Amino acid sequence: MFKKFIISTSLLILASCATDPSKIGSSYVDPFKYKDHDCNQLNIVRQDLEQNIKNKYLSLKKTANGDKIQATIGAVLFWPALLALDGSKEGEDVTEFKQLKGELKAVKDISIRKKCNIDESSSSKEESKDSKEKK
Repeated sequence: MFKKFIISTSLLILASCATDPSKIGSSYVDPFKYKDHDCNQLNIVRQDLEQNIKNKYLSLKKTANGDKIQATIGAVLFWPALLALDGSKEGEDVTEFKQLKGELKAVKDISIRKKCNIDESSSSKEESKDSKEKK
């Protein structure tokens, strides 16, 4: 009986932890939202989106790491600490993060269609960082 309680509690803990941002997809954003932008404007929007994505990623990563630590401490030492895990704010942040990623994809798609010269140096660094973290 006690083993079942421990297993079910562990599953509940894992479910209540914040999502690792490297596992979050993107929302769909229609690229034609940016059809009236010229290449220079698209590049500026892309740079802004990349910076916002980076900031939101770091925020979500910090929350996810904090929840993991709090869940571990709660499970091992003091189970009422698990009640402090709050996923409500995280849901809003995840939605915003997905939207930002979708916007970036839309900007890149329309930039390709317009044959803009895209400076991928900063975004490729982030993508390679994400792929290293997944390993």
